Amino acid sequence: MSSNIFVSLVILSVIFGAQSLPTSINPRIVHGSQARLGQFPHQVALLNRKMNSFSLCGGSIISTDFVLTAAHCVRNIIHTTISFGTINRNSPMLQMIAHKHIIHENYNPTNLNNDIALWKLPQKLIFNEFIKPISLPNDFSDTFENSNAIVSGFGRTEGSTSSSQVLRYAFVKVISNEDCVKNFGGHVVTAGTICSIGANSLEGPCNGDSGGPLMINNKNDVLIGVASFVSAQGCAAGRPAGFVRVSKYLEWIEIKMKKI
Repeated sequence: MSSNIFVSLVILSVIFGAQSLPTSINPRIVHGSQARLGQFPHQVALLNRKMNSFSLCGGSIISTDFVLTAAHCVRNIIHTTISFGTINRNSPMLQMIAHKHIIHENYNPTNLNNDIALWKLPQKLIFNEFIKPISLPNDFSDTFENSNAIVSGFGRTEGSTSSSQVLRYAFVKVISNEDCVKNFGGHVVTAGTICSIGANSLEGPCNGDSGGPLMINNKNDVLIGVASFVSAQGCAAGRPAGFVRVSKYLEWIEIKMKKI
């Protein structure tokens, strides 16, 4: 694995017992704010079950049947518990356990190229003001460079020792891929990557926010990125964060949603 990136895969310790909850290692929305109920109705929390462990990731509702997330959040997962319609993971409006997923066939865990996946929901969602999909981009040519954007997630906040129970968000700005390559190299940053930097250089996602949305608002919320990686120097080091560029995968998403 390249020493220039810190892969945003969450490692969680498992505490056995009916009332126990797993705790995460260093995931957080850095220097963010707490979301209000209904502010991000597309946001979900994914508690992913492996054979002997759990991991926490984010995701976005894109239809009545599908949640979009990162491939590294899905790899080797038995199933995931998806929490919908909440800003508090302890009190979701709705939960489902999903078993069917699709990982991009060209996903590369070494450099996180094509780090995108879908969860197929076991039953159709009924939308309301707290649970509804986010729009996908409709302009393949728009790089969104210099756009103001928002990243959100349930990761650990700065100074905390456990993952956040409440949804948090941070303001970021989209930067050019050329600038992002200077930090991570061309083997990591490709045409399928979109990068951001915090509004004050420090805000942004960290590993517990993997799979969560990078969105802009052009009359309506639009999903432009899926959280993928951050700098090995740390989430608050003033370095860019990397996301899957959703506009490059619209055809893949459409095809896969019809096959599962």
